[in-house]
Amino acid sequence: MTTPEYSIGDDVFPTGGVRGTVLEIRPLEGGEIVYGIEDTNGGVNYYTQRALRRA
Repeated sequence: MTTPEYSIGDDVFPTGGVRGTVLEIRPLEGGEIVYGIEDTNGGVNYYTQRALRRA
């Protein structure tokens, strides 16, 4: 399994998305990690580690 690069509460910029905050971190069966991000509009979306960068 991949080690999480981000922690809950970190501010991030998703690729093609709106700046947000990490709310949830979940491993997938294949070992990849997905992050639940709450954006500044109140929406929640999920991204892989590759699709995020620090704010």
